[in-house]
Amino acid sequence: MKVARDKLDVRIVMTAVVAVLVPLAIAGALGLRTLVVYLTESPLRRALPHGATGIEGWSWTEPGPLGQDGSAMLRARIPEDAFEKYAKDLGMTPHTANRAYGNGFSPSYVSLADEPLDWWDPTDEVEGTWVLDQGSSWTWAKWENGFVYVLSWSI
Repeated sequence: MKVARDKLDVRIVMTAVVAVLVPLAIAGALGLRTLVVYLTESPLRRALPHGATGIEGWSWTEPGPLGQDGSAMLRARIPEDAFEKYAKDLGMTPHTANRAYGNGFSPSYVSLADEPLDWWDPTDEVEGTWVLDQGSSWTWAKWENGFVYVLSWSI
């Protein structure tokens, strides 16, 4: 019995070692900084095309254990021909004047921040807006004056 128990102990130790070493090896291969950035970046930022510049962002999450309610705004300089792919990658579809959204939502580019943000300067125009409607959360975006403007809001 002692031999069988020793083999079991070795398996448990080896499984624990592998569980620790594999993520470290991956982090080493990718670069630990890359892994940390990937895990902490928002999907809105991660979906931006390579070469996006002038990236600005703001976000807020309801304090507390659930932290469900929140909002985010992002602006980045991207080529106009990259916008549609960006919107589609986020699961968005084009907004239309007669499209109905959950909870009476309608897209707007009014800042959600409590403080003024000098970089948030889109027009109120919703033509050309793409929207992801998930019932109690919405994300909408448009390309304007060389920038993509994105708002995301959940309740």
